[in-house]
Amino acid sequence: MFINQNFFSTSIGMAVAVNIILPEGYKAGDGTKTLYLLHGHSDDYTAWSRYTSIERYAREAGIAVVMPAADKSFYLNIIEGWPYWTYISDELPKVIRNVYGLSDKKEDNFVAGLSMGGYGAMRHALVYPDRYFAVGSFSGALDILRHDRFADVKNTDGDLFWLLKKHFAEKTELPRIYQYIGRQDFLYDSNTRFQDLLRDLSIPSEYVEEDGDHAWRYWDEQVKKFIPWALEK
Repeated sequence: MFINQNFFSTSIGMAVAVNIILPEGYKAGDGTKTLYLLHGHSDDYTAWSRYTSIERYAREAGIAVVMPAADKSFYLNIIEGWPYWTYISDELPKVIRNVYGLSDKKEDNFVAGLSMGGYGAMRHALVYPDRYFAVGSFSGALDILRHDRFADVKNTDGDLFWLLKKHFAEKTELPRIYQYIGRQDFLYDSNTRFQDLLRDLSIPSEYVEEDGDHAWRYWDEQVKKFIPWALEK
């Protein structure tokens, strides 16, 4: 079941659109698991359904998939823009659960994304480790500090490297982490540094590195692999 949902976002102050996939035979309140799937910097909320077989993968796994729009916000609250972080991390899950009766349990919720969305997914999982069972980053823009316009997020919860060190010091139980990067991807160096930090801190993860650049054919394959991996207990 594929749904294009439109509603008024109180946090953004305007109407928004989100694509939703529901499993066949779904019933509200039946504990349906949910994957929040985030788009990249040059895409929108329709990209995953247009460029991959996510609807088929979701149907085979029996899960719901929620694909929101975040423009070019990097899933942050932009001072001179819209508060997409508040919308996607807080308001959207509440709306979706109220309307469709999806499970709010940690073990039933997952978040993943590509490029900018890989950063957004990892930030969601590290800021709210009690909400998500697993997180997937596919060619993620994990080092946001490489962009000068985000220099003010250093040593805040927008800085993924800082968050990892903070959780290590506090001995936080983190979601399962899946990280993919292609060796010819322009984000390769930031991904290897992120993986090196995970290893230095003895934080377990599933790391996939192979030949490939920044392209949909790799992300389609990775989300196909991520879903059954995320569902493993």
